Order: sequence, then structure tokens, then C-alpha cells
Amino acid sequence: MRHIQKMETVGQLTGDFAHDFNNMLAIVIGSLDMRRRRRSGAGDDKALRYGDDARERAQRAAMLTARLLAFARKQPLEKVFGPNRLVCSMSEQIYRTVSETMRIEMVMAAGAWRSCADAPQLETPS
Repeated sequence: MRHIQKMETVGQLTGDFAHDFNNMLAIVIGSLDMRRRRRSGAGDDKALRYGDDARERAQRAAMLTARLLAFARKQPLEKVFGPNRLVCSMSEQIYRTVSETMRIEMVMAAGAWRSCADAPQLETPS
């Protein structure tokens, strides 16, 4: 009984932390979006790329908080999604990760079955 109470407390603390952290991330992501809109015509590609990288990292942190909320049982962990959409969402990250001398071609599967899984978990390298 004592172990169950401890786990409930951990779950509640985790949920509270994740909720507050998610609120802070929303502000960071919103600020980076506003900065991008203001700088998009400035021609400073390197600064825009750094801002985009920061936004991507903030979005990944938001996915982590979603996992924490799922752990605290405040939101479902699994979602139904199409695998092609997952691959497309990861393509920009893949292109930035590999060398410019490499050529990547992504071929989507026609009629791919929808999946029920934790998409952020699939995106995370093991």
C-alpha cells in the first residue's frame, strides 16, 4: 500500500512539473516563431538556421513533457498515426544530420497501414 501511495505521489509531481515546463516551452517556441517571422527577410541564413534548430530542440523538449504527462496518466501515450507522416516529419532532421555530400531519397509506401504507437519514442534513436 505504501509503494502505491509513493507511486501516486511521484506521478502527481511529474504531472505538475511537466505541465509547468510545457507552459514555459510554449513561450520559448512562440518567441522563436516571432523572431523567425521578423528575420525571414533579413537574409541572415545562419541566424535563421540557429533559430530553427533552437525551435526544433524546444519542440523535442515539449515531446518529452508529453511523455512525462503520459507517465502521470494525464494524457494518452499512444496515438494513431500514418507511418508516411512520421517519416516526412523526420526528414528535415535527417537532412540536417547527414553530410551535404550524401544524397537521401525517401520513398513513401502507398496504402501504408495506420499505426498505434508512441511516435516520439519511434523518432528517438536507441
